[in-house]
Amino acid sequence: HGQRDYTYLIAVFKKGKHLVLVESSGEVATFEKQRPAVMDAIAKLET
Repeated sequence: HGQRDYTYLIAVFKKGKHLVLVESSGEVATFEKQRPAVMDAIAKLET
């Protein structure tokens, strides 16, 4: 297919009695610009 590189991020953590799984993916160039916002959103889920 195309010539673009894609990335995939997965975070797994325990929150109380629940196991939380977060997945995020996208074209590398676009994803890297949004990565800080993605990581902030994941951090908020952990609290």
